[in-house]
Amino acid sequence: MNKGFFLASLLSISVYTAQAQFKISQDIVGTPIGTKQERTFVGTEYLYDSFIKGHVLQADEKYFNNMDLNYDVMSDRLVFLSGGQEMAFKNPVKEFQLIKPKTSPIYLEVFRNGFPPYGTYTEKSYYMVLNSGKAIALKKPVKAIVEVTPYGSARSQKTVVNSELYFIYNNGQLLKVKKDKKSLLNALNDKKEPLTKFIVDKKLSFKSDEDIQMLLEYYNSLSAT
Repeated sequence: MNKGFFLASLLSISVYTAQAQFKISQDIVGTPIGTKQERTFVGTEYLYDSFIKGHVLQADEKYFNNMDLNYDVMSDRLVFLSGGQEMAFKNPVKEFQLIKPKTSPIYLEVFRNGFPPYGTYTEKSYYMVLNSGKAIALKKPVKAIVEVTPYGSARSQKTVVNSELYFIYNNGQLLKVKKDKKSLLNALNDKKEPLTKFIVDKKLSFKSDEDIQMLLEYYNSLSAT
């Protein structure tokens, strides 16, 4: 993904109280959503505890920079802040980028939809894109609410539990994989021998997403020759 794709811009905010909507510039329209005070569980449905800066590309090809964004994992939707109010996008969003501190291993997180349906996921479901090229590794954050009883307490409480799923998108197909050598090699078995050597040479353990990125980038380089 070309990081320069999104152009820098200054956005003015106007409030449309009659429709209970906010309009940023004259293009982004959102609808207010519930506040955290209304939530009855411990934890957050959002990817991050606080909103961070990011860029948005709508399905109509309009893009917007430096918004305050967060990803609602449970509802599989992008949320933005406008005047302190949490808003859901009214128009479809096909891609968004979240900017993390540059000290993070992956400081620009790219989320995209439009992939084939898989299980309960549809073409509207968002995945974190870990690399570019013909074959793409995708990461799907997952959050679920479970009933737990804290130690020393007689009462249970609803708590958010975090997990992740991984997929390979290749040749128009979406394949679920595990974050380990065997599963990834099976998904990329047309280049299994050189990939096995690459894993050994680079000492890839796949404990981090960066190892998956390296493997897919190397796979794509082999496919290009």
